Amino acid sequence: MRRCLMAVLLVVLVLGLGLRPQTALAWSGEGCWQEDGVVQPGAGRRTTLNSAAATRLLVSLRYPITGQGGMQTVSVSLVGSDGRGVAGVLVRISVKDNRGIRYYTAGPTNAGGRAVCTFPVGQAAPGSRVVVEALAIYRGVAVRGSASYLVGK
Repeated sequence: MRRCLMAVLLVVLVLGLGLRPQTALAWSGEGCWQEDGVVQPGAGRRTTLNSAAATRLLVSLRYPITGQGGMQTVSVSLVGSDGRGVAGVLVRISVKDNRGIRYYTAGPTNAGGRAVCTFPVGQAAPGSRVVVEALAIYRGVAVRGSASYLVGK
């Protein structure tokens, strides 16, 4: 019974995060995996439920301005309705720049509800803004957060 429940939970998590079971994930840095391939701008848009009012996904970036190349670190914190961190949740990270969208998976969140993902900045055009969106599925509800950084010269 427990194995069956765990299998169902895994399938729900994979489908809820929008990952295809055949998608290969590659280790890409501290605490995250990158999905194979890059999605072009405007592709793969997905509508989900609004996040629960009492649940928040906080997103922060290490560098507000970066140069081309190098690495960027995103920290996420999933806070439940009781104000405590939520442990054991995978967080999907979408990095959107003028060259497309890259996806990463961070987590699972630790006992404090935190997860960290370090990813390559890439070659976005200088002066452009890169949007980093995070999505976690918590109690069947999509919880979102976002932040952005500027690419300098």
